[in-house]
Amino acid sequence: MRLFRLKLPIKISLQTKLILSLLTVVTISGLGALLVGKAVIDKNIIHQAYEEVGKKLEMVEDVYANRLYVKHRLITSLAAYPAFQSTVRDGNRSQIHASLQGLKEPSFDILNVTDAEGRILVRSRDFRALGDSVADDPYVRAVIQQHKAVWGFDVMSREALHKESHELAVRALVPLRLPFHSPGDDETVEKRAETRGMMLKVASPIMQDGKLIGVIYGASLLNNDESILEKARSLVLGDEQIDGRHVASATLFLDGVRIATTLRDLAGELALGTPLANEVFQRVFVDGQRWHNRTEALGMGIIAGYKPIRNIEGKTIGILYAGMLEEKFTRINDRANQSFLIMMVITGVFSLLLAAYLVHHFIRPISAMVFAAQEIAAGNYRKVEIRTNDEMGYLGEVFNEMVEALAEKDRRFMENVEKRIERTEKLAVLGRLASGIAHEINNPLTGVLAFTDILLETLSGTEHEADLKVIKSETLRCREIVRGMLDFARETQLEMVRTNLNKIINAVLQVLRNHVSFQNIGIERKLDPDLPDIYVDINQIKSVINNLAVNAADAMPNGGSLTITTSTTPDRKYVHLRITDTGVGISEENLLKVFDPFFTTKEIGKGTGLGLSVTYGIIKRHNGLINIKSQVGVGTRIDVHLPVNPEEKAHD
Repeated sequence: MRLFRLKLPIKISLQTKLILSLLTVVTISGLGALLVGKAVIDKNIIHQAYEEVGKKLEMVEDVYANRLYVKHRLITSLAAYPAFQSTVRDGNRSQIHASLQGLKEPSFDILNVTDAEGRILVRSRDFRALGDSVADDPYVRAVIQQHKAVWGFDVMSREALHKESHELAVRALVPLRLPFHSPGDDETVEKRAETRGMMLKVASPIMQDGKLIGVIYGASLLNNDESILEKARSLVLGDEQIDGRHVASATLFLDGVRIATTLRDLAGELALGTPLANEVFQRVFVDGQRWHNRTEALGMGIIAGYKPIRNIEGKTIGILYAGMLEEKFTRINDRANQSFLIMMVITGVFSLLLAAYLVHHFIRPISAMVFAAQEIAAGNYRKVEIRTNDEMGYLGEVFNEMVEALAEKDRRFMENVEKRIERTEKLAVLGRLASGIAHEINNPLTGVLAFTDILLETLSGTEHEADLKVIKSETLRCREIVRGMLDFARETQLEMVRTNLNKIINAVLQVLRNHVSFQNIGIERKLDPDLPDIYVDINQIKSVINNLAVNAADAMPNGGSLTITTSTTPDRKYVHLRITDTGVGISEENLLKVFDPFFTTKEIGKGTGLGLSVTYGIIKRHNGLINIKSQVGVGTRIDVHLPVNPEEKAHD
């Protein structure tokens, strides 16, 4: 049985591929953005909720602080009044009582005056009750000890309240919702009411002639008093409601019991006498920390903030609370997420429509550039015509600039190749010519020198001696030129041995240091100690280093610095020799001719113009590379690269 494989010619256009790709990207990005956005919204709204509750807690605290400050100012103002001081000093109880009545209502529930030892002189609520000591009251004791006014929160027992007024003790009574579990206790506490009273209390010394003559102190009962909290809610918490319930609420706790609150239960009744959660009580009351978190209170989710209330001795006596219904932030969160989802859907649809349009708009220019790129690959530098004022048009311009750059680079490359071929041919012709000329001239020059020496011996001391010396000097110069031509033309077999370039450099410099040209030149060596050995003809490389060093010295007639550096290229394929001088430099025009035979910028008689040509030939025969850079007035830098592997050939 033979099986046949059916091949269906399925061809999907570039436009379809791009649209499907963009659809995939938009879908994945949209889902990712939706998840991240929801997480960010949730986090920000929760953070906003805690931040808002924290601010409102501070505002509620400020309301109590302002009340205390007002009471403090009233007390201290009366204590500082000279007539009142005299009345206290004289013990005129009737006059003291009359003075207190003006302050008591409605600012104080308790307003009393004691002598300097803390014994009651006058009670504003009961004129007949006097003589008992309140020196153990922390506020009175602090004033007696410090002679300074003090104010803050305090707790008074039922007995202390009864001393002031039966009506005050009744007002302080807060029925507890049974069975009542007191936070911090392990067992249910069978009690029906909180009888203690939390007070805003202030006390001030009464001084005369720098001496304490008495203490005036006052207090306001906070149990069952929602007026401060209602004012705080109205002024700073706001009257916003959800389903008939105020969003914001504030509470004052005595220990862990609500003694004043604006929070109402699900039945609409004030939540007086209800306990605080054990976790919150432990964190805030016992540990004395501020606490912000979500909590359940009376069946409602609340974002709450709690702060411990301490008396003048630093002991925690209660807790101040401000909270907001979690429902508010839940609704804000839901609306934000819905809006974000709708925005994402609209954005996604719009993005797909825009993507389809852009894909269709871009296909034609892209096709044109693809065709042009194929032509360029075939060697035809073809430009594209994209006449749009957008990014695609700019891309077309850049593409055309790239084509022009490639064409220009190709042209320059061909010119460079032609120049190199021309230089190679020129060097070959000159080499053959130089070899022939040198052999033809060398023998006559030897004869001229021999006869000149004979004539000098014969005519020594005559008028012809000077002329003969000139003839000998010029003949020697001609022989030097002929010798250079022979070196340039000579195609000797390289005697390659493995050695270290640093060793060759040190040997050459050992000889050159006594050369007259190096007397006022500082030579600095920066030789890499880890330089690998290479295969070279030692004598020819010595000639290269010698020529380059002497040329550098000649470029510094007034002295300077010669730096010789060796290193290895990053790919470890070549040894790099760099010779840098601080000489007169070479002009850009002459820099292109330095390797040409017989070209020199030295004075007549100071050089043949063959040194760098010979050096160039030696480096090339070693498969190396030589480059020269120079700046007039700054100096010259010559870089030579010699391969570690003798078969490796360096490229420009």
